Amino acid sequence: MKKGIIALIIVAVIAVIVVAAINIYPKLMPMIEDAMAKEVTYTEGDITITLPKGFTRSTSLQNNQIDFGNSDCMISILNNSDDFMRENNYELDDAYDFAKVFASQHIDADSREIHTDLEYPYIEYEEKISNTYYTHFLTFFEGSNGWYTICFYCDSNKYYSQRADFVNWANTIVVK
Repeated sequence: MKKGIIALIIVAVIAVIVVAAINIYPKLMPMIEDAMAKEVTYTEGDITITLPKGFTRSTSLQNNQIDFGNSDCMISILNNSDDFMRENNYELDDAYDFAKVFASQHIDADSREIHTDLEYPYIEYEEKISNTYYTHFLTFFEGSNGWYTICFYCDSNKYYSQRADFVNWANTIVVK
């Protein structure tokens, strides 16, 4: 009789565990998958970018800027509205035209070479900030709500080891 009760208790415990697992599994799996993911996709307004885990995100509402950073580099996404371009009489047909206007206003004349060998125009330039030289991989995109500059930058001493990552991350950008 004791053996029968013990067997019944064991079967009941196993049944409870199985039912609990069936109910918990669908809720637990997405959390496990998220924890194991190596990349994170961020969407803000018209723009989506995929980056490795480990970036910290911040937003500056003052100038429509979104920043990401980790211990090696920074990424800044800036929306330059169509209204601003029209108010200043800029006629833009594509992202290359936007790159020319942006470069003429914000980048030294010696560093204004616009490259077009990727799916988007970009400029590479170096800038000294607080006694440190930073190299920028500055990309340009057109969206339905304006023009975007996405700048990937790091200490110039690390740039050539980071550049391939910058290109790969820029290739994940989708603008609506």
